[in-house]
Amino acid sequence: MCRPAACSAWCPRGRRAHEPAADPRGPDALQRGEPAGPRPPLAAGHRAGAAAQRPGQLRRHRQPRRRTHAARGADRASRTVDAAVAARPRLARSRDRRPAGPGLRRPADPRPRRTHLGAQRPRHHAAADRDGPDGWPTAARRRRHRRAARPGRPARRLANPAAAHRRRPRRSPAGARRPPPDRDRLRGGARSGAPTGALGRPARRIGRHPRPHSRSRPGGLTVLRFIRFGTELRRFSRSRMQRLAIVAACLIPLLYGALYLWAFWNPTGHLDRIPVAIVDQDTGATKDGTAVHAGRDLTDELVRTGTLQWHTTDGATAHEGLVSGDYYAVLTIPAGFSQALTTAGTDHPRQAPLQVQYNDANGYTTRTILSTVMKEVRSGASDAIGAQLVDKLLIGTSDIRAGLVSASDGAGTLSTGADSAHSGAATLTDGLARLDTGAGQLANGADSAATGAHTLADGTGRLADGSATLATGAGQVASGASSLATGADQAHQGAQQLATGLDTLTAKTQGLPAATQRLATGSAQVAAGNKQLADKASVAAGKIATASTDVRAVLATLPADDPRVQQAYAALARVDTQTTTLNSQVQALSTGAQQVADGNAQLAASATALSSGIAAADQGANSLATGTGQLADGARTLSSGASSVAQGAGQVHDGAVRAHEGSTALATGLDTLASGAHTLADGVRSARTGSSTLTEGLGRLADGARTLSSGLHDAVGQIPSMDRDTQQANADMMSAPVSLDSAWVHQAAANGEGFAPYFMGLALYVGVLITWMLLRPVSDRSLAAPVPALRVVLASWLPGAVVAVLQVAALLAVLVLALGLHLAHPLATIGFTLLVGLTFLTLQQTINVLLGPAVGRVVVLVLLMLQLTSAGGTYPALTTPSFFQAIHGWLPMTHVVNGLREAITGDLGVQFHAAVAYLVVVIALSLVASTWSAMRRRVWTVQRLHPEVSI
Repeated sequence: MCRPAACSAWCPRGRRAHEPAADPRGPDALQRGEPAGPRPPLAAGHRAGAAAQRPGQLRRHRQPRRRTHAARGADRASRTVDAAVAARPRLARSRDRRPAGPGLRRPADPRPRRTHLGAQRPRHHAAADRDGPDGWPTAARRRRHRRAARPGRPARRLANPAAAHRRRPRRSPAGARRPPPDRDRLRGGARSGAPTGALGRPARRIGRHPRPHSRSRPGGLTVLRFIRFGTELRRFSRSRMQRLAIVAACLIPLLYGALYLWAFWNPTGHLDRIPVAIVDQDTGATKDGTAVHAGRDLTDELVRTGTLQWHTTDGATAHEGLVSGDYYAVLTIPAGFSQALTTAGTDHPRQAPLQVQYNDANGYTTRTILSTVMKEVRSGASDAIGAQLVDKLLIGTSDIRAGLVSASDGAGTLSTGADSAHSGAATLTDGLARLDTGAGQLANGADSAATGAHTLADGTGRLADGSATLATGAGQVASGASSLATGADQAHQGAQQLATGLDTLTAKTQGLPAATQRLATGSAQVAAGNKQLADKASVAAGKIATASTDVRAVLATLPADDPRVQQAYAALARVDTQTTTLNSQVQALSTGAQQVADGNAQLAASATALSSGIAAADQGANSLATGTGQLADGARTLSSGASSVAQGAGQVHDGAVRAHEGSTALATGLDTLASGAHTLADGVRSARTGSSTLTEGLGRLADGARTLSSGLHDAVGQIPSMDRDTQQANADMMSAPVSLDSAWVHQAAANGEGFAPYFMGLALYVGVLITWMLLRPVSDRSLAAPVPALRVVLASWLPGAVVAVLQVAALLAVLVLALGLHLAHPLATIGFTLLVGLTFLTLQQTINVLLGPAVGRVVVLVLLMLQLTSAGGTYPALTTPSFFQAIHGWLPMTHVVNGLREAITGDLGVQFHAAVAYLVVVIALSLVASTWSAMRRRVWTVQRLHPEVSI
């Protein structure tokens, strides 16, 4: 049966067109939401089947409709529901306080709905019996309507009479359509979107309005599904809160991803915010007269670079800050740091130690990051100090090179002196050669003088014969007596001059044998000194070669591609070459000096023979002078007896002539002897000059030799003498001059122990979240009872507390017994974990009570996300952006992580007690807020009965 007031222009019941009856409220009553008045009477055609208009259909419409047993049972169930709804008292409502009963219209919702075309339409019944979006019955209802209206065809009997309301719509006794009985409607209203029920949103009673039967289309089911999908989304556009719920659902993944990436985008790029203490206890050292303060230099360099937030302090303050969490690590430079660095290149090298202390109670990940940074600090210090050590090694090599250069200069001076000695020796050789020539000429002159003397002796013999003849013939002798006397005088004078010259030559050559002997002795000493010098130069060359080998062994431990190492190799090669050259020159000098000594010995022997010959010549000259004197006396005697020898004057004259010729020859020989004597004097003078030059050159040679010996001695002293172990120790020390010793105030046994506080807090928070999904934060039945609000809150809190305690027990049992988690303070850990579980339980209960289950759960998830990104459980909160640092100290998870770290790994210090106090305050404030919210929830509102968003 249809209502003409809302029927269309075509009614399939009467098979004719009719006009709808006028509504006494006006044509726009439905849109204005005015209450319905008395139901208008039905048209006659609808009561009698419209017999007057359609005669052919009169018989069919006059037949009563057959009603099945299931339909009658459904009508009785509908009347029972209406009676139960009318008998139930209603609570306070904000808009409608009039009772609802059968046959009365409820005021329409002031918030009109809009169709897909924009026109307003009234609200309808529940989803099971709701009309389509355009206000007309759905296709399923029209089909049921047509089947029930066909005359002569019984309705299909249902196997389950109680389910008849799903087949045919119910009707109240007054004729209005009612929804099927539902427990939600009997308990106070349907779920979100159900407008019926005792406490539900008022629904308009609209009768059945069948539409003309439309032919089925192939795509009708797909279109219907799309319409239902659009209707489901359109359900969330009724209020701002519902629209915000859709926006929140779309943005929650974005918030999770964006917050996590924002918080941990680049934590290692903000390590300069992590406070680390540095304690400099180094006292310095001295190396080769230079002060070394490696500890101070390292401290200044670390503070200048700013890799971490370095704080220079003393040892006690640093230890207290490490325990309390003010510092994440302490780097200590011990007292012997600089002293250890000065042992490089000695027989007992030592690495310079650095000591670092960690506290895993301040964060395991932080300690891992800091340990990597400390290794980089050690590597940087080792590289810098190693470069300085190599530089000093190269400087030492340069000093060795300078010493060897000095030795080379001394060797050059020695070579120059040797050359000068060689030139002096050559000059001496030339002078001695000229002396030998003069001595030869002198010998020749002496021979000529001897020959003249023999000739003179022959002449005197003949003269004696002539004198005998003269004696027989004195007349002949008288004529030549005067000539003989004159020649005798001249011969006497020449003999005297010869004797005088030979005396002078003898006097001049008396020191020649001694001088040549001293020259031979000095040359022998020079040769012996040069030999010793050559031996020492060979020994020094061997030591230099050994030192060069040691230096090459040290350089082999250094990087081969270092330019300074390559320069050191080149310098060593030059030193080896110069040493070899110098040794060869010294050996050649020793050989030449020996040859000079041998020549000087021969010269000394020749000088002795020459001196003997000159002495013999001197004696001969004296004898000649004596003989000529006697000859002069005889000539005078002859002159006095000229009268007696007159007869032999001719013969004497002849003899005198021959004597004169012999005297002339003797004079010539004596002249030659004088010339040879002068030549010998010149040669001796040249030999003396050469000897002086040789002496001076040999002095310079001795000075150069001493310079060479001193330089080589210094060079050998500067080159350390090391064995294989010492070389290896120095190589190890130079490759890693700084060592790093790590220590812990409190050390986590494993990675799991370091992350346990963070994941335990996360696990308890999620466990409490699941608990409040299963349990109600506040019971509505308890709110309706006359009991204090605190008792209502505790009544819902205690079951959750039991579940939280069980969660804590299960979590600790698995972590300790199964995973082997070591607890430094077991009782404190158990008590604090229970406190954490109760804190999260109370806090989430307060959020759910204040904001409602739907919004509260979203807020709880967002709060979890903020806590995970700002608690510092993985990376330190100081490395996160400023937003997370600002909320770091205000959220519970931060204090949970700090407290569990000290309870599991560290000591029960300031952070643990501060975390306990914070969690107790959170519990107290949460209970106060929950109690206040429970007091407000005793007054029921439409928003509570029909929440805009529910989960």
